[in-house]
Amino acid sequence: MKEIETRFAEAKKAWEGIRGTPEGLKLAADGRPTQRPFRLRFEALQNELHDLTDPAAQGFVVHGVREAKKIADTELRIRGEAERLGPVIPRGFLTTFTVPDAPSLPADQSGRLQLAQWLTSPQNPLTARVVVNRVWQHLFGTGLVSTVDNFGIKGDRPSHPELLDHLAGEFIRQGWSTKKLVRQLTLSHTYRLGSAAPEQHQEIDPSNRFIWRHSPRRLETEELRDSMLAISGKLVPKQEVSAVTKLRMVEMRDNGPEAAGIHIAADSGLQRSVYLPQLRGVTPKSLDAFDPVDQTLVTGQRATTTVPMQALFLLNSSFVRQQSLALAERVLKLPAEARLSHLWQLTLGREPSAADEKRATRFLADQAGSYVPPPKRTAPQPAPVVVASAETGGAVVPPANADDVDRTAAAIPEAEAVPADAKSAAWMSLAQVLYASAEFRFIR
Repeated sequence: MKEIETRFAEAKKAWEGIRGTPEGLKLAADGRPTQRPFRLRFEALQNELHDLTDPAAQGFVVHGVREAKKIADTELRIRGEAERLGPVIPRGFLTTFTVPDAPSLPADQSGRLQLAQWLTSPQNPLTARVVVNRVWQHLFGTGLVSTVDNFGIKGDRPSHPELLDHLAGEFIRQGWSTKKLVRQLTLSHTYRLGSAAPEQHQEIDPSNRFIWRHSPRRLETEELRDSMLAISGKLVPKQEVSAVTKLRMVEMRDNGPEAAGIHIAADSGLQRSVYLPQLRGVTPKSLDAFDPVDQTLVTGQRATTTVPMQALFLLNSSFVRQQSLALAERVLKLPAEARLSHLWQLTLGREPSAADEKRATRFLADQAGSYVPPPKRTAPQPAPVVVASAETGGAVVPPANADDVDRTAAAIPEAEAVPADAKSAAWMSLAQVLYASAEFRFIR
């Protein structure tokens, strides 16, 4: 350890001594600045030293809390300002309602244990109601209380208050088992209703607050991505080694190399979306269009927007095009007479109608007839940079100089989906059309 620290200190001194000097900016025989090997050695030793001292590299690291050496009440922060201290507020529970047999707060403890006991007390129905309402919202699209994050005065009133109380009581009696609650709800008659909307019912309750039918809902962004992967045959069901395992316990810029590495790993990953690396401020591009949750917040109910970016994503995304090509190649392995039927079954879960077959056949012929192979693309060359030094006289030098290229907002490369021939291109386009259809994106 001491030897590495010494070598690192020497490399750092040498790098700082030559960095940006005329001698360091002078081009070597390979066309790159003389200072470049100094920087590479410094960064290599810096990474090696960091691996030895980083807590994450030594084992499992979790951000958490622990008891302070001195247990005490805290002052009120006026208007939320940490420096503006108000009166000391004694620790305790909510006083809006009383929970019978609530535990007392010992003076020598923080009170977190007692708070957990108070929250999960069988005499406290509020927690159970909130949990039940969120499970209901996940299954039915809207909670019995539509404002799942707000049960207060400004929140919505429950549409079925007696049902909410009954389910909360059952949830407590069954040992707070979410599995049993989900089973109870999914076996109910209400959950198994169809999406048909008789006109007389629609006039009485257009928003379906009394749950007289199944409300169609759009697939969430993770479901949409996973469905495309599963249908194309590319889904990897087991978790792969996550890119976050290579991250260190350091501050990460949203547009720095660490974030770019997370994006690249997420875009190339074929595992389920739940296993994708998702960090604060870094959302995988394959999830970004269809209202993902914000990693910085607790989200009880997702927004459901309809914006042009979603249509553009389904039209231009390299991920959608790759899965469309994979699905086309999968279908083309079948006999010709079975292809359309298999494609409709995979994507829409039904047989194509006669009109569907007619339109699809005409679409395939048009696409194959107008197909033009894309030109071969060369790797994009970054723009040259100007190095202000006496040695170059301000001349333009090749961008291979990593010391002078701004890489904070470097473009993340995207894999292309290139069909082998006109037939593959036509079926790829048809698969992409079905992926983009409302029938695929909505559950009825």
